[in-house]
Amino acid sequence: MVINMAKMTIEETKESLKKEIVRLGIQDNPSRTVYQKEYQRGVAPSPNNAMKVTGMKWQDLMNELGFKYASYANVKFNARDNAKGVEKKIRLTNPDTRQQIIDKALEWMHKDEIQNVEEFKKNSKHMIGVNYGTLSKYGYSFERLKELYKDKYGEEIKSEHKGRWNHVDKKELINLLIEAMVNNNLNNLSQYSKWCKENNDYPSIATLQRRLDMTYKELNKLVKVLK
Repeated sequence: MVINMAKMTIEETKESLKKEIVRLGIQDNPSRTVYQKEYQRGVAPSPNNAMKVTGMKWQDLMNELGFKYASYANVKFNARDNAKGVEKKIRLTNPDTRQQIIDKALEWMHKDEIQNVEEFKKNSKHMIGVNYGTLSKYGYSFERLKELYKDKYGEEIKSEHKGRWNHVDKKELINLLIEAMVNNNLNNLSQYSKWCKENNDYPSIATLQRRLDMTYKELNKLVKVLK
């Protein structure tokens, strides 16, 4: 039965929306994106219609209906915490956030030629904000990520012996890093990392960590000594 949404009262709209969220089974995390994709057209209100009728934002509307909901558009830092250097907890229970993290992981794997699970485990927390164990709990093992990588880039993960920087001498890698920082007035690894995204002729931070067997902190100390 198709319902005329335009004639529904505010309370009827809220009630219909609540029932649909429960029917979809997303009451623990009522993502607007998921609801938009799955709700029954003509039976339940669309997100835009519900917000227009009630005059409320989605987050406020969810709280009004008794659901816990938080927006995680910025999956790593909010402005206040970024200023303090405090990392914001990433919640993979949020489907939108989870997809952002997976996309970020695939881009990192592609750019830095991540070839094995050990390498991924070592650097994932720093590079994508989530450790490998957490990803695995949500079904994203390294094998699963390799499948998604192939779907996205049309190629399989390169075998380790084909890695671009695997045969470059460690001393030369350090020289390349220092050379780039001095010539481009880069003051720290964070600036180098951003610069490196536009300059593929230089090794990434993750590659340097892997090849030099150093943590981010150790590499940063080395740069301060040599620069």
